[in-house]
Amino acid sequence: MMSGRRKRDWDEHGGDGERRSESRRERPDLGPLARMSGRALRRLIERVDMDTLSLALRYAEEALVQRVLRNVSARTAAALRVEMEDGPSAAPEDCVEAQQVLLDVAHDLEERGEISFEGPADDALPPLDRELERRIVAFSLAEAGAPDVIALVAGLSGRGREHGLVSLEPALERLPEGVLAAGLRMAVDQLAVEEIETVLGRQIDAAVYAMERNSEIAVEGALSIVEGEDQERTRQRLVAFLPEGEADFQRMPEVRLPPSAQAANDIIRASCDLAALARREGLGALEDRLEELPHPLLARGVRLALDGNDLDEIERMLRRRSRSRVERERRKLETLLEGILLLREGRDPAYIREALEGFLEEKA
Repeated sequence: MMSGRRKRDWDEHGGDGERRSESRRERPDLGPLARMSGRALRRLIERVDMDTLSLALRYAEEALVQRVLRNVSARTAAALRVEMEDGPSAAPEDCVEAQQVLLDVAHDLEERGEISFEGPADDALPPLDRELERRIVAFSLAEAGAPDVIALVAGLSGRGREHGLVSLEPALERLPEGVLAAGLRMAVDQLAVEEIETVLGRQIDAAVYAMERNSEIAVEGALSIVEGEDQERTRQRLVAFLPEGEADFQRMPEVRLPPSAQAANDIIRASCDLAALARREGLGALEDRLEELPHPLLARGVRLALDGNDLDEIERMLRRRSRSRVERERRKLETLLEGILLLREGRDPAYIREALEGFLEEKA
């Protein structure tokens, strides 16, 4: 049976009684969908856009509605409930059409051998296997290389393909916030591939820009120290790279900055401290501070100076290394984006590995 709100809408929509009767007769039988296995149902849901699914569920039997809600992510289930219960009314004929689309996709998947209409109707999901969980917990996007990204995405895709994208929701609890978690969240919530590409692409552009900017701050900080500039001159030189609202964190302790801006201010603070120390005691006094510096290029610049390199050579080496670091990060994040898109499309691990390795070769 339908829930109260959806049944009232069905009874009230469609104009006269003859039209309502015609709509009822045209309703496809979705009973087989309610009886298929959880794995098959999840595969079907992933092949239908959320607008179509929402319409199809408007006047579906409650048993099917509840099974669908159990086989999508918590956020998607909440959005579907709101749309069905509190969203604008939908004409029965539109819902019937969406139900037919749902059924057609199911039959197409069955013909291709991807699903079966046979049960059991069990929606339980297995826990993350230990190897995948270990890999997720140990993964750090900041420290990982592109091959590590490929290995993780392939591992996630194996579980997603076997048990459905929603089975990856527990992985989100183990991932820190960032590009990987954002991309996986969008895939688990079954956003369209095009939408994921747009949103995640913007996040990646912002992340690469922040890395490029912070690398430039670190290089300029090192050069300022080597040139013998004082603490205030170093500060002025470096805060010029930041927007007004993100600059000079020391003077705005009440402001909560984004992580990339916080990192930039950490580099600026460290550069100012080193500049003051070098002015007082000479460059040699900085050697014991190198391991605690917040950016490798800042430490590298000071080390090059301590090793006797001249200013022009230090600048050339730092800028070359900065470009290399940024380009590696860009390739890694673009590889991650491609991997998330392939995962959302339901590709198998072998295909994803081959595609991403080929993608890396093209970018090299």
